[in-house]
Amino acid sequence: MNAVLIFVLIVLLAIPVGLIVIRLLHKRTIVTHVANLILIVSLGEAFLGFVNGYLGITHAYWLVPLMALWLLVSNIWVIRYIQKPLRTIKENIDSLVDGNLKTAVDPHVKERADEIGEMAVSMEQLMRVVALLYGLIIMAVQHHPGHITHQIFILKMTSSIR
Repeated sequence: MNAVLIFVLIVLLAIPVGLIVIRLLHKRTIVTHVANLILIVSLGEAFLGFVNGYLGITHAYWLVPLMALWLLVSNIWVIRYIQKPLRTIKENIDSLVDGNLKTAVDPHVKERADEIGEMAVSMEQLMRVVALLYGLIIMAVQHHPGHITHQIFILKMTSSIR
C-alpha cells in the first residue's frame, strides 16, 4: 500500500477518535474547544509536513504558506470563540465598576454551554443583585434609615446571598 494512502487513513481515523476522546474527557467545557482546535491544527500540520517530506523540499514553496494559512485560521478561531466572549464579559465588569447598572450581557455569550456561558450568566445575576442593593441603599438613605436592615434581611432570605 502507498505510504501517502496509509498516512491519510491514519489521519482520517485519528480525527474522529481524537474528537470522541476529547469530548468524553472534557464534556462541553472550554477545554473541549481548545483541545479540538489543537487536534485539528496538529493533524493538519502533520499531514502537510508529511506531504512535504514525501514530495521533497522543492515543494516547500507552496506548503509553507499553506501551513501559515492553516495557523492563521486557527488563530482567528481562538479570537472569535474564546477571546472575544471573554473580552465582552470583562467589558461588562468594567462597566459595572464604572457604575453602569444597566449593562447588558451579550445573549450569544450567555447561550454557550461552557464555562464562558456560565460566567456570562453569573455576571448578569451579579449585576441584578448589585442594582437591587443599590436601590435598597438609596431607598433607605432617602426615606427610612431603619428600613434598610429589614430589606437586607428579606434579600438574604429570598436570594442566593449568604
